[in-house]
Amino acid sequence: LAALCSSLLTVVVSHPLALPVVAAVAVVFANVARTYQPTAAEAKRLVFVLHGPVVSHLGECCEGGVYARAFRQRARAEAHAVALLEASACAQTFNIALQRWLSLRLELLGASMLLAVGLLTVFSARRGDALGPSGLALTYSLTFTGLAKYFVNYVTRADAQFASVERLQALSELPFEPTLCGDGGEGHGRGDNDGSAAVIPPEWPQRGELVLQAYQPAAYIAAAAP
Repeated sequence: LAALCSSLLTVVVSHPLALPVVAAVAVVFANVARTYQPTAAEAKRLVFVLHGPVVSHLGECCEGGVYARAFRQRARAEAHAVALLEASACAQTFNIALQRWLSLRLELLGASMLLAVGLLTVFSARRGDALGPSGLALTYSLTFTGLAKYFVNYVTRADAQFASVERLQALSELPFEPTLCGDGGEGHGRGDNDGSAAVIPPEWPQRGELVLQAYQPAAYIAAAAP
């Protein structure tokens, strides 16, 4: 951010007439970054989420390949792997498309500022002004696109890296079941172990029932008995 601001400031100091162009470029750049940053962060989170099942399925296939061939489930495992890879590839494609979207707009902004500085340089040369500041302004105008792209991508990556932290926070904030302990019993949940039975909320079901829908056991290799 400091390098980006210093490059814009150098252009303005070298060519004061370029101030309106630099201000317009800065406003458009802020709008583009504000639009791109949250969308790109969510796209990277989507890539991370869809990449996990691919790795998990690969591990299951490596460990349970014998069972898949023995029970003639190789075709189903391959079809499931293809479906997971297609979903992950779609997320990757969307992420790359967002990066190209940002690159195109930053290139247009950099080219616009470079054109304005170039025209001002020609105008200054015809008036007989020194060409040193003009060359410095042109040099910093060329670095605007790279600095802007690096800044936006760096902020986006930093935001996307918090996906794991958000998952851990969500898991740590899950409510615990109340401790059920009788007279002198030891509870195994969250709460005070004072020997009194916990009060069950009235919205809890009075009868327990376990329903399995589309249950598919994962393939694994049983550990050898000692």
